[in-house]
Amino acid sequence: MNYIDNLSLENKITWVQGLMVECPFGKALATCPAKDLRVLPIEERFKLVKQMEESQIDEIIAHHIQCLKEREVT
Repeated sequence: MNYIDNLSLENKITWVQGLMVECPFGKALATCPAKDLRVLPIEERFKLVKQMEESQIDEIIAHHIQCLKEREVT
């Protein structure tokens, strides 16, 4: 079991909505799954997150956890 599995769906949605506001590092990498969505109006981004399957939300969170680990090293 990993960290993501311990979160409720509501917490996951909140986390991903935060990631939709801006990149925690200021500039998203080309591989960021949220990068293209950040150009949409904020209300639309939040609505899209609420419509995502939990597996999609998990993938976004997992990507950002890995990105954080990689960028902290450099």
